[in-house]
Amino acid sequence: MLAWTDLLSAVLVAVTLPLVPLFMVLVGKYTQSATADSARALDRIAAHVAELVRGLPVLVGLGRAADQASALARLGEAHRIRTLATLRIAFLSALVLELIAMLSVALVAVTVGIRLVHGDMALAVGLTALVLAPEAFAPLRSLGSAHHASEDAALAAAEARAVLAAPAPAPRRRPRTTTRAAPTSPSAG
Repeated sequence: MLAWTDLLSAVLVAVTLPLVPLFMVLVGKYTQSATADSARALDRIAAHVAELVRGLPVLVGLGRAADQASALARLGEAHRIRTLATLRIAFLSALVLELIAMLSVALVAVTVGIRLVHGDMALAVGLTALVLAPEAFAPLRSLGSAHHASEDAALAAAEARAVLAAPAPAPRRRPRTTTRAAPTSPSAG
């Protein structure tokens, strides 16, 4: 549609459009490892909490509950820092897409403005080109959202498969308590 309105604007968008997936792949490679590290750290915290819950009576009995609480607090703080770093990277990936789209639209705006000033373009055509230029990046925005959603789903599916593949814990056997019949007293008689 943009090519029918203004060929030069369409060429500028077409030149900058492939830069978005290129930079998104580069940023994505970097964020993938950071996200995986963050997920592993969260798994460690969950395992630590589960272990604490199981051993809480013993820890309280030995007076070690406070030490474990501070160790858990340190794990939580480390996870908070890692999560914030991962979020920074995620925001960086969104910024890359928006920055490239903004620069492309700015190039279109500058060329449209220059041609409008020189009288080489009608105002209606220039405004239409300025409205259509950002819409060229809408499918890439949708693709990015869908990609992040699929990564979250893939991580959840992998965790579910791991839980399903793990052997079932052996049922706890309760020690049998045998009840003996009470001795009967000889009846007087």
